[in-house]
Amino acid sequence: CVDTVAASGGYMIACQSSPGRLFAAPFAAVGSIGVIAQTVNFHETLANYGAKSIVFKSSEAKAPVGSIGEVTKEGVAIFQKTVDDMHASFKQFVVESRGINLLDID
Repeated sequence: CVDTVAASGGYMIACQSSPGRLFAAPFAAVGSIGVIAQTVNFHETLANYGAKSIVFKSSEAKAPVGSIGEVTKEGVAIFQKTVDDMHASFKQFVVESRGINLLDID
């Protein structure tokens, strides 16, 4: 039962109810099947103060866009692919949990 809001992760949890058994208050916000990721990058700010960031990681896919390292096109592409993959998984989870058609999402 949703009283006020079940958006994004909250909706994912609400999807665990039996198909056809998700109840919501008349003015509740339910849904928002999406993924968002944000970061702030201080690489250029640090460089302006003469500071150089040094980042050690096991692979390029590990934290492809961080808060102090240089932002590269490759890193942005890896980060975006991760978000896109999460979104696809989220939608598939909703389809399987709620018994709805994938084409009805978005």
